Amino acid sequence: MNEMKKREERDLIKKAMEENGLRLTIYQKSCFRNGALIEKILYKGWNDEGEEVASGSCLAKVLESIEKWRERESTVKKPTSATAQS
Repeated sequence: MNEMKKREERDLIKKAMEENGLRLTIYQKSCFRNGALIEKILYKGWNDEGEEVASGSCLAKVLESIEKWRERESTVKKPTSATAQS
């Protein structure tokens, strides 16, 4: 399987964040490891309240993080039967 180009991965992450109503911040850092220049990228998604709710260093980790956030949101925001009847 071919690796996805960094630009394509960034575009897919941006789309996933936007589709979930999140703002995207990209942290990029370059460092030397064993004589080679390594580029590290961390993607973070922020909700309207400014809370970091999703993050990851690649598309798979970001999507997993978004899914976990969505699951937490759905359990926190479920209306109770008493609230629904009033």
